[in-house]
Amino acid sequence: MPLKVYQPSFTGGELAPSLYARTDLGKYGAGLRTCRNFLIHPHGGASSRPGFAFVAEVKDSAQRVRLIPFVFSVTQQYVLEFGVGYLRVHKDGGTVLNPNGSVFECPTPYLEADLERLAFAGRADTLFLVHPRHAPRKLTRQDHNAWTLSEMTFGPLSASPSMGEILEGALKGTVASVSALPISASAGQIYRVTRSGAKAGTEAYFRYTEIVPPEHATWGDEVIKPAIYDWRTTPPPVSKGGAVFTNPGGVAYTTDTVSYKVTAIHEDTGEESLPSVVVSCAGPTETTWPQKASVTVSWEKVTGAGFYKVYKADNAIFGFIGSTEATSFKDLNTAPDLALTPPGSRNPFEGAGNYPSAVAFHEQRLYLAATLNAPQTVWASVINAYANFNVSRPARDDEAMTFTLAASQINEVRHLMPLGDLILLTSDAEWRVSGGGDDTPLTPSSLRVKPQSYRGASRVPPIVIGNTILYVQDKGSIVRDLGYKLEVDGFTGDDLSVLSNHLFEGYQITAWAYAQVPHSIVWALRSDGTLLGLSYLREHQVWAWHRHDTQGVFESVCTVSEGAEDVLYVVVRRGERRFIERLHERNWKTAEDAFCVDAGLSYRGEPTRVISGLVHLEGREVAILADGDVVARQGVQNGQVTLPRPYRTVHVGLPYTCDLETLDLDLGQTGEGTVQARKKTIPRLSLRLWRSREFEAGPSADRLLKTRLRPEHYDEALALSTGDQELVLQPAWNSHGRVLIRQAEPVPLTVLAIMPEVEIGG
Repeated sequence: MPLKVYQPSFTGGELAPSLYARTDLGKYGAGLRTCRNFLIHPHGGASSRPGFAFVAEVKDSAQRVRLIPFVFSVTQQYVLEFGVGYLRVHKDGGTVLNPNGSVFECPTPYLEADLERLAFAGRADTLFLVHPRHAPRKLTRQDHNAWTLSEMTFGPLSASPSMGEILEGALKGTVASVSALPISASAGQIYRVTRSGAKAGTEAYFRYTEIVPPEHATWGDEVIKPAIYDWRTTPPPVSKGGAVFTNPGGVAYTTDTVSYKVTAIHEDTGEESLPSVVVSCAGPTETTWPQKASVTVSWEKVTGAGFYKVYKADNAIFGFIGSTEATSFKDLNTAPDLALTPPGSRNPFEGAGNYPSAVAFHEQRLYLAATLNAPQTVWASVINAYANFNVSRPARDDEAMTFTLAASQINEVRHLMPLGDLILLTSDAEWRVSGGGDDTPLTPSSLRVKPQSYRGASRVPPIVIGNTILYVQDKGSIVRDLGYKLEVDGFTGDDLSVLSNHLFEGYQITAWAYAQVPHSIVWALRSDGTLLGLSYLREHQVWAWHRHDTQGVFESVCTVSEGAEDVLYVVVRRGERRFIERLHERNWKTAEDAFCVDAGLSYRGEPTRVISGLVHLEGREVAILADGDVVARQGVQNGQVTLPRPYRTVHVGLPYTCDLETLDLDLGQTGEGTVQARKKTIPRLSLRLWRSREFEAGPSADRLLKTRLRPEHYDEALALSTGDQELVLQPAWNSHGRVLIRQAEPVPLTVLAIMPEVEIGG
C-alpha cells in the first residue's frame, strides 16, 4: 500500500554529502540534497530566487571594483562603486548623474589592490575609511551628486585661544609722586622706576605722555632704560590677551611667577581645544598673596567657542581653576585642581606604518586599531570628537584612550564590533572590552579586556544580526556566530557551516552582506564567484545554506535599504564585461510583475513588439516574459529583440535554472525496519505551492515531468497559483526515493511542502 510522506520545512538547507546517512539529525528531515537558486524562508518554505536587474556597467570593465554601502538614514542609502582612483554613486537601481547628465565621480587615491582591505564605518553624512597603507580619510555627502573625500586632520575642532603678547608688566608696589622726568625722556616711552632705598620688587612702570619733555628730573629715584611695559594706577587694558596682577593695597610680598593656560570649548560638541601659549606675570607666592589681590587673564575671542577653561601652574603642572563665557578671568588665588589638566597634542596616525586598518563607533567614540607598527593596539577618540585623540595627565574619563592586547602571540586586531560591550576580533582570538561592570562605560580609568574564545577571524568584515555577530573564521572557510550567553557569562557561538561544509571545502568567503528584510539572508561571495545564501534566524535555531549561480561570476556584494526591503547589489563579470546588478524584490502579486531573469531590463508602456536598450546583452540568448506569457528564447541583435506580437509589460534577460532536490527518503523505524537502501518508487507527487507557475518535477533530472496548467480564459496569461498541485510521475524504482523540482522558465515557484506518495519494494 502506498505511503504518503510529508516534508513541511526546508530550514536545514543544502546538507553536505557526508551527512547523507545522518537520518538521526533533526535537520535531516528539513534538509535538502540540492538547493540551487532557491531561497530558504526562515518559516520553512523555499522560493525560486528573483532575477538580477541591470543597473550599469562599471567604469572600466578591465579592472575589479568594490561595492560599499553608504547609510545616512532609512530612506537615504547609497551604493558606492569604488574603482581605481574613483568612486561612483548608485541609488534605487540607477546611477547618480551630474546636472549636465554625465556620471558623477569623486576622485580617490586607491588602487585595485587596495580595495579589498578598505574598512569603513559611517556616522550621519560621513563615511570614515581606513587602510593600512593609506592615511585615514572621510567621505562626506552634501547632496546626491556632491561628495568629497578628504584626508582626516587629527586634532580638536575648536581653535586654541590666542593670548597675544605676554604682559609681565604688573603693578608691583606704589610710587611717590614724581615732580619731573629725566630730560632724556620722550613721549610714548615706557620707564621702570625704583624708589630710593626701596626693597627689591617694589619697582613700578609708567609711560611718559607729555608732548614736550621737562628739562630736568628732581625726584632722586633711579631711572632705568625704557622697558616694554605700561603702568596705570589701575590694571591696564589688555587688547591681545595676557595676565596682569593687581595689588590694591600696595602690600609688600615675596615675588613669584604665576602662569596660566586657557582652552576653548566648542559650543555645539563640547570639545576642548588645545591649550593656549603660557602667559605669566610676576606676582606673589602662594603664601604671600595679598588680600583682595588678583590676576586677570584675558584672551581673544575664539569663533565657535561656547565658553573657556582656565588652568594655573603648580610646580610646572597646570590644573583647572575655573571657566567663563567671557574673554577674561580673574584669579583670586584659586588653588588649581591637578586632577584636571589641559589636553596635550597627539596624532598617533602620522606617517607610513601608523595608518589604522580597523574602524568602528562605540559609546560616542571613534575607535581605530591595528597599524602595521602596532597591530595589537586600539585607540579611542575623545567623546563626541572623532578626530581628537588628545590626552591629559592624569587621564580624564572623557578623553582619548589607548590600550594594547596582552596576548601570548601577536593578535592582529582585524575588526572592532560594538555589541553592548566592544568585541575585538583578532587573527587568533575574540576579545571582550568592557568598563568592568554593568552599564559601566569604557574610560581610561575603567577598562577591562578579556578573551572570549580562541578561533580567530578572517579579514572579511563581520555582520551584526540582532544581538549576534556573524564572522568568517581565519582561513576563510568556516562561518561562526558569536553572542552573549548568560550561562557562561560571556560570548560564545556555533559553527554555522559544519552541516554544509561541502560548499566551503577548497574555497574561502571573500565578502558578504546581510539583507534583514524580508527573508533575513546573508549573501556570501565565494572565492570561485559563486554566491551563497544563509537564511539565519537565531531565535528559532534556523540557519540554512543555499547556493546561487548565473552566467558569469559574482565579484562584489553589498546591501542597502530601498523601499520596504533590504536590496542586494552585486558586481558580476559576464565574459569581458563587469556589470552592477540589483536583486529584484520578490513581492509579485501577478505573473506580469514576475522578474526572473539576470542582467535584465523591463519595459512597461504602450504595446510594442520591439524591445531595445539591450546592448549589454548583445549576442546572448535571453529569456522573455511578456504580459505573463513565457516567450521563446532568442538572441539579442543590435541591442534588441522582436516579440511575436505587441506586449505592454516585458522582462528580458539571461535565463537561469532553479533546482530543489530532497534527501534520500527516510520513514524512520517501521515494523519492517528502515527503508534505507530498499527499492522504492514515487508514482505520485503533491506539492503545496504559493503564488507559483508551471514547473518540472521527477525522480531525477532525466525523468522530469512538466506541469500542465491552464488559464481560466484562453486569452489571458496563466495566473499565479496557490494550493496543492498533484503530479503523476514516470515510474522509476530506485534505492533513494528522491524528488527533484526544477524551474527553468522565467516564472516564479514557491514550495511550502513536498508530499511524495511512496511504494516500498523488497
